Amino acid sequence: MNLSSKQPGSSLGKHLRGIYLVSLIFLVATLLAIQVIREYRAINQSILTSGQLIINTLRASVVDPVVKTLSYDRLDTILGNVYKKNKSIQCIRVYEVPDHLASAVGTPVSGKDNSQEIMEMLLQTDKDKLVQQKEGKYIFWSLLKIDNEIIGLFRMAISPEQYKKRLYRSVLLFLGFALLLATISSWLFTEYLKRRIIEPLSATSEIMGHFQHTNLDQYLTAIDTIRDKLPNNEIGNIATSYRNVVLMVQQRRRELERIVTAIEQTSESIVTTDSKGNIQFVNPAFEVHSGYSAAEVQGQNPRILKSDQQEDSFFRELWATISSGKKWNGTFINKKKDGTLILEESSISPIISQDGQITNYVAVNRDITKEANLEQQLNQAQRLESIGRLAGGVAHDFNNILTVINGHTQLALLKMKPEDPLREDVQVIQDAGAKAARLVQQLLAFSRKQITRQEILHLGDEIQATKKMLDRLLGEDINIILLLDNNIWPVMADRAQFEQILINLAVNSRDAMPDGGKLTIEAFNLNLSKQNNMYHQQIAIGDYVMLRVSDTGEGMSPEIQKLMFEPFFTTKDVGKGTGLGMSTVYGIVKQNNGWIDVASEPGKGTTLSLYFPRCFEKSAPPLQSSEATQNLDQLDQGIATILLVEDDKEVRKLFIRLLSNLGYTVLEAIDGEDALRVSSQFHDTIHLLLTDVVMPKMHGSEVAKILKQKRPEMKVLFMSGYTEDTITRHGVLKDGINFLQKPVAPETMATAIHDILSGNNPRA
Repeated sequence: MNLSSKQPGSSLGKHLRGIYLVSLIFLVATLLAIQVIREYRAINQSILTSGQLIINTLRASVVDPVVKTLSYDRLDTILGNVYKKNKSIQCIRVYEVPDHLASAVGTPVSGKDNSQEIMEMLLQTDKDKLVQQKEGKYIFWSLLKIDNEIIGLFRMAISPEQYKKRLYRSVLLFLGFALLLATISSWLFTEYLKRRIIEPLSATSEIMGHFQHTNLDQYLTAIDTIRDKLPNNEIGNIATSYRNVVLMVQQRRRELERIVTAIEQTSESIVTTDSKGNIQFVNPAFEVHSGYSAAEVQGQNPRILKSDQQEDSFFRELWATISSGKKWNGTFINKKKDGTLILEESSISPIISQDGQITNYVAVNRDITKEANLEQQLNQAQRLESIGRLAGGVAHDFNNILTVINGHTQLALLKMKPEDPLREDVQVIQDAGAKAARLVQQLLAFSRKQITRQEILHLGDEIQATKKMLDRLLGEDINIILLLDNNIWPVMADRAQFEQILINLAVNSRDAMPDGGKLTIEAFNLNLSKQNNMYHQQIAIGDYVMLRVSDTGEGMSPEIQKLMFEPFFTTKDVGKGTGLGMSTVYGIVKQNNGWIDVASEPGKGTTLSLYFPRCFEKSAPPLQSSEATQNLDQLDQGIATILLVEDDKEVRKLFIRLLSNLGYTVLEAIDGEDALRVSSQFHDTIHLLLTDVVMPKMHGSEVAKILKQKRPEMKVLFMSGYTEDTITRHGVLKDGINFLQKPVAPETMATAIHDILSGNNPRA
């Protein structure tokens, strides 16, 4: 770990040493001042005491031997001896009353000698001694008495110079001792600071200073190494506390790293703004979803994503909610950088500080465009499925009714002369019945319940074969362009249904191009893998043949596209369309396990892409019904017995009439059980069992199974108005089984019976 050359602890040591020295100097100065005052007082007291003692001694020495004998020479000698012995005495004088100088030694004090005033002052105060300070000298006055009689006055001046020298020596000695003590204590204090404070603090400060320059695990190891060397005191506690703080920071950093990682890796867009709504941060998911980089949106307002698909009141309500401190949840229609619209589920929350102020906003957005599209497609599929179930449910009844109507009108027309005035009316009824039959078939095609004849088709060949019919259907002002790849894979489909798809799509394109235009029909192979199957996840991966039909017409709005596959929805004028064209296309494609896509914009034409699964079979299954029909008057009269089993009375009466007119002997049964009874009572040959599939009490397949065991030579022909899935459950649509789908035209039934009985039907 690289350490900085700067030592923070050394600066603190300098400050502490400076404080210590200043405090020490202040202490020494204080003690010195106290010592000087004490010495000064001691000197003053010593001078006073010494002066009084000398005065008392002189007075005793002078009065007895000198004054009584009036020997002035002796007086001078005594004063001189005293003066010599005491170097602090500046001068000594003896006055005789009144104010006569009797003797003097030493240097007189400057100024006027006021002995007369002093004597008077002493007499007035009833004192015999007085001390004065004059020019820094101590002046001692004392009366000379003999038997209480004042005979003179002593005056002695003492200079404090000798005492000051002693004071100076004392001060110097004190200063020397204080300096020695300060030096020793400063060294001791410095060592203490160094070992107990400065070095530990330097180490602690140094490790703290490298917090952001190292890995936290290594950093904690370095702290532990230094902490073990620290004393067990407050500094050691600081290091321990700091280590705990670093541990907490490490935990918070790891939590933050996890949060940041989650934010960066989440699939939801996360945006933070300041209190004014300016973007401060976006995560990578935002860049992916919006197409904008983080640098492009930094400082921008989120309104750069605004698509103008939502009202201003929507945004005002949003802002009012979050600016009041509340959380907002809702859905945005945003616009990406490239202009693509996306649907986002959003949650916006204000970030509120401790003082209650909003400092930021954070938005978490999830792109639900795919989910919304899938939900829309699912809803549409469920809606269409429910309509399909309804259509399939009523198909049986409609087919029976149409069988009766169409059959009777055809029989009536056969008996009517060409000039019959009612023939035209009956013909209109027959045409309407045929149209109604086709309408039912379209409904069944939409509901994917139509009876189909699946076979292997090569779409390129089918498109080429239909081209001439499309040319006549669309007219000369529409140019048909075929773009067909070579070696197109085969598909399994019903040829008639595929032709119906081409016709319906072509007619819709023609109606969308009233002034002419171009219709392009493409067919090519397509492999859908996980990588290129992102648009529609409902389509299973695998091989498909794509049929793409494009026109240069008016195009469609998104609203129309949502409804275009719904039955009876049409944008054409009344009477110009049934609204079943596109729903029929949708039903046929779905019945063949395919998919259909629509791409259209107003004024830019429409493209429909149809996916048909590739067929890997080598040959087509056998046909399930015969297409060959003959007119009733062209058929030979039949000589056979037919057991007719039909639960619908009107249909049964029609078929009895038809078969009787053809010369057949008809045995009538109203249901399956009745058929078994009739068969058991009829002992001759029954050549054909003509039975409905779905009947009360006993279904047609059960009747056929029982009767075939008793009459193995009997042929069977099934018929039904129910949908494919219902009939399939009864096992009727199997190979080798004869079946007619209601409504059945008389010619179709007659031809089928004739072929079965004559052996011309390969399944008979």
